[in-house]
Amino acid sequence: MDSRAKLMFAALLLPFGVTLATSGQQFVIPPEWHQALNQQELAFVSRVTVALERSADFPKVAKYRIGPGAPPAKQINAWEQNREIWVPVEMFRFVASDPMMLGFLLAHEAGHAKQKEIYGQSCNAAAKFQASTFDWVGALGDIVGEAATGGADGASGAGAVIQQQACEDNADAWAVKFMREAGLDAAGGIRLITKFSESNGDAGWRSLTQQFTSDHSIGELRIAHITALIRRGK
Repeated sequence: MDSRAKLMFAALLLPFGVTLATSGQQFVIPPEWHQALNQQELAFVSRVTVALERSADFPKVAKYRIGPGAPPAKQINAWEQNREIWVPVEMFRFVASDPMMLGFLLAHEAGHAKQKEIYGQSCNAAAKFQASTFDWVGALGDIVGEAATGGADGASGAGAVIQQQACEDNADAWAVKFMREAGLDAAGGIRLITKFSESNGDAGWRSLTQQFTSDHSIGELRIAHITALIRRGK
């Protein structure tokens, strides 16, 4: 990270976050996680989004919606819809200990908005879409991984969403580009997916965090993809 990025990182860092240890017991989201963002948190989000929008290729985002009210099945998740980026408050507080994790999360969803600018529709529905060799290898790797853990049914399920997974990997590629152009640390993406992988390994968290990872590449492949994109430097 260059000196400018280090200074930006220091300026963004705030004392948010939680401990993930649950000793294998079912994790219950604490009541305070469901509350609307306070002024400090709103200012934190604003600094992250303003920083991201310095990227020359950043798409036009109509609105960032970070607030309460998401059903339990979507609270630890994020999505883009109609050029709006939705992050439930619970998801915000899951990642807010690290501003670069939040930055990458928002940049990834902005990647889906960028895809819509390019294709005029969702990447998942596009007849032709951009995907790197790694995206396809990663998606095929998901099928192999699901076959190893879930047999034929697992492989069939992974194959049914292969385009969606490739589109998710492509959104990661856009996220790395946005972060780099904005002078931010794209390795926040590695830390984000690592945190999800670790949380999925805990029985107490799995029912919550698997919402986010169910339609994405498996953790190890996704981390390898983001790492390769960062090292490629373009």
